[in-house]
Amino acid sequence: MDNVNNLTVARLGDSDKVRVGDEVLAAGAPLGLRSTVTHGIISAVHRPVPLSGEGSDTDTVIDAVQTDASINHGNSGGPLIDMDSQVIGINTAGKSLSDSASGLGFAIPVNETKRVAQSLIRDGKIVHPTLGVNTRSVSNELAKGAQVANVKAGSPAEKAGILENDVVIKVGNRTVADADEMVVAVRQLTIGQDAPIEVIRDGRHVTLTVKPGPDTS
Repeated sequence: MDNVNNLTVARLGDSDKVRVGDEVLAAGAPLGLRSTVTHGIISAVHRPVPLSGEGSDTDTVIDAVQTDASINHGNSGGPLIDMDSQVIGINTAGKSLSDSASGLGFAIPVNETKRVAQSLIRDGKIVHPTLGVNTRSVSNELAKGAQVANVKAGSPAEKAGILENDVVIKVGNRTVADADEMVVAVRQLTIGQDAPIEVIRDGRHVTLTVKPGPDTS
C-alpha cells in the first residue's frame, strides 16, 4: 500500500483457547458500511460449516468459531477480536433466513490462518491431506457418522481397508458425527503420517490405520 503510515499491526491470539461465552467484537464493512463493529459472544467452537463440495473429503468445510455478533455481507475477511484486543478468527460467513444476519456468524480460527500463511510463505501453495472417499451423513439406531459412499481406487482409504458402507465415527483424535465433520477431521491429519480411523462395519467397531495422501485435485 502506498502513502500509508502509522498503521498498528493487529495482534494474533490463540483460537485453541477460545471458550463458549467469551465476549468478542466483529469488525468489517457489512453491506458497504465501512468501519462497522458489532458485539457478541462465542456461541460454539469446532463447528463444521460447509462452504462448497458434494460429499468428498476434499470439500471446503471450515472448523468454525460460531458467534452471535452480527455478520452480514461485507464482513468476510474482517477480524473477530477478543477482549484482549487479539484477533482470534477471520469472519467468513453468516447464516440467516434473509439477507440480514440472525445471530449465526462464523469465523475461521486464527490458528488455521496462521498455518495457511506459513505454508504459503514456505511452499508457495497449500496442500491438504485426503483419504480418497466420498461420504454422506447418517444417523440411525445402528450408527451416527459419515457413511462411505465410494472409495477411490489406489487411494489411502483403499489401502487402509476402508470399504463402502463403512460408517466413520472417528478420525485421528476427532469424533465424526456427520460428513462435514469427516472433512474437518481429515484436514487435521498430517500427510504421510499414520492415523487411526474407527468405523462401524456390519454392526461391529473396526479400527484401521490410514496414511493420508496429498490432495492434488
